Amino acid sequence: MDLYCNNPVDQFNNICQGSTLSQHFLSLSNDLSPVNFVTEMVEHLWHCRPTLFPSPTQLMFTVFCKNIITRMSVLPTTLFLALKYIHRIRQSSPNSQPSQGSEYQVFITSLILAHKFLEDDTYTNQSWSDISKIPVEQINKMERHFLKGIGYNLNVSQEEFIQWVEYLEGYLSYRSTLQMLTNQQPYVSNTMM
Repeated sequence: MDLYCNNPVDQFNNICQGSTLSQHFLSLSNDLSPVNFVTEMVEHLWHCRPTLFPSPTQLMFTVFCKNIITRMSVLPTTLFLALKYIHRIRQSSPNSQPSQGSEYQVFITSLILAHKFLEDDTYTNQSWSDISKIPVEQINKMERHFLKGIGYNLNVSQEEFIQWVEYLEGYLSYRSTLQMLTNQQPYVSNTMM
């Protein structure tokens, strides 16, 4: 009997490997790299705003995320779970208006928690602090606040994770369709002829 057959990491990895999202995620085009997809989703989930045409502040956030994801060697499964945690905390207070810049904190905190949930050998908060340049005391505080916001529930069932991956696939498909429609729209000049 395999002792690890009920391990959430293995279950989530199997779900991701069998999904079209995982295939799309690894082969995204230059206009939407995996990092861009993640940052768009954070903006979409946290600030509830469209992100097809990122602002300069969103581009800075993308650079921040890319640094964290590459330097900490974050796997797609961990990213997908972190996005689920952002969705979960946002649902816990749907009427709140997150401040501009708070996406940095919610992203790093959700990533830390997802990494701790999925990995046996995880980074310390000091390591996350060193990479993110956020003081460790603030990371500890953000982690406690985030956990309280989601009712200390980091568990995601296999069924819930499958539904989440399907949601992300749907977003990616919607975005691709929107991108095609936007590119096909004729340019209309504001000047009179």
